[in-house]
Amino acid sequence: MRTITIDISSEDYHDLSEDTDSIDLTEAIGYFVTWGIRAARYDTVRIFMDWHSKTDLIAIYSDSENPDNKFTMGAVWREDEGKFTFHS
Repeated sequence: MRTITIDISSEDYHDLSEDTDSIDLTEAIGYFVTWGIRAARYDTVRIFMDWHSKTDLIAIYSDSENPDNKFTMGAVWREDEGKFTFHS
């Protein structure tokens, strides 16, 4: 079983969708979730906003049976390109 937590309040989501693009934001969160479902070695995903940039997202993937087994991916909002790019 997988646990996926999106630690973004409705107010922050609203602000993010105005500062970025609501469709791209939805797709970025969907990408994080889908990646977590496909990654067999991780059963927990936590998605949250980068508090420094206020427009970037971070996903931490982990294994509840082996807590040291972690992977982090970021979605960086590229205002000049009008899209998120993904980095690990």
